[in-house]
Amino acid sequence: MRARQDLQWVCDLSRIASTIAQEGAETNADTLGMFWIRLHEVVGALHERNRALVEFFADERRTSLLLNFVRSIEQASRNTREALTTDELVWLDYARSFQSHIHQDGYELQRKKNGLREHRHIKIAGKSFQVDELRQILDAVRARYAYSETAITVDFAMRLSAPIRRLQELLEALHRLG
Repeated sequence: MRARQDLQWVCDLSRIASTIAQEGAETNADTLGMFWIRLHEVVGALHERNRALVEFFADERRTSLLLNFVRSIEQASRNTREALTTDELVWLDYARSFQSHIHQDGYELQRKKNGLREHRHIKIAGKSFQVDELRQILDAVRARYAYSETAITVDFAMRLSAPIRRLQELLEALHRLG
């Protein structure tokens, strides 16, 4: 069941990235928003799941053919993730947040009983950042694209279309196996 859901999610992301790459700034705002939500899950949760599968199959001493196939899927997932810099992973986390939530509280200083919460852990980047550092990173990403969130989305979609398609091809092959 999860393999089918993984495939559907990656197929959606591939279609969305292709649409954005073709339509550019003319892309529907809902499509631009959905890109960040789908990409966040593929770069985050799906990547972690694929990594865990490699470890499982390696521990189980499965046939080298199956293990190599699973490793190929994990490598394609890693290639998608590694196509982004740490700053871009921070942007991805933020973009998914602003597409999914009214407020982005995690990107602001917050009062706690024992002081201020000054850090946010960005799981897909694998580290914690001070809130001020996050603001600087997000502003730098925006500045690179002349403060156009559409331009950011179009660039990410264009750069990631090929690795996403490769991941889709491998997941489709796995799905055909049964």
